[in-house]
Order: sequence, then structure tokens, then C-alpha cells
Amino acid sequence: MAIVQSAWATGRYQAPVSCEAGGVVAEKYKFVVTADLAANDIIELAVLPAYHTIVDAILIVDEAGTATYDVGIMSGILGSPDQSRTCGNELFAGAADATTTRMTKAAGFRIAPVEADCAIGVKVLGAGITQASQVIELVLFTKQ
Repeated sequence: MAIVQSAWATGRYQAPVSCEAGGVVAEKYKFVVTADLAANDIIELAVLPAYHTIVDAILIVDEAGTATYDVGIMSGILGSPDQSRTCGNELFAGAADATTTRMTKAAGFRIAPVEADCAIGVKVLGAGITQASQVIELVLFTKQ
């Protein structure tokens, strides 16, 4: 298992935050696959800012083979290179390849706000991704 990181996970891009309570903000997180990803590899894709909750999420996945995807909160500290971190499936469980899917899991809507930024990961399941230049995007709507 390997963890690869998006520009948001490494801090090159900043996740938007709501300037007032109840104000919804959106960000389209994007990861372009540059090398094969095996089953159980994790893409540290998005950031859930401190004190924010998820209002909605949309997963957009190119044709990348026969993989499926779990999307959820990652363990550990945002941006950490620790390869032992895990990825939940609070937002999506077994999302299909080559689809656009809106979040329907209750667990995603019930993620409680915490005092620190949290990483949202995409765990590759099944046969993995063997086609370079494929794009995985997550449109995340959050509020404070």
C-alpha cells in the first residue's frame, strides 16, 4: 500500500473556509494519476477544514480500468508522509469507475467538526489503476 498526495494535501493549494457560520463553500479537488496505483493505495485528495462539516460531495472518476473507490476521512495528520495511515468510507463505499456519483451515505453528512484540518482520501479497490493521465475529482461542499 502506498499513499500519494494531491496539491491540497501537500499544502501547495489551500482549501477554502467559510467566513461566517452557515456559509457554504465549495472546492473541486483534482488528482491526475501519473503512475499505476495498486489495490489499497490511497490518494490523499482533499481537506476538510477545521470546524467544518460536509454539506454535499460529488465524486467524478475517469475510466481507469476496473477499480472501485472508497472515499472518507484519513487517519493521522493532514499531509503526513506516514504510510501506515488508513482511509475510511464515510462519503463513498465501492464507488464505480467511470462515473459521477453524489454522496448518499448518512455517515458523510454526520462527520462532526473537529479542531484541526482533516484529510479526505480515496482508497483504490479492485484491480487498481493502470492507465496514466486518468483524473479523479471530488467536489466538496462544506460549512462552518
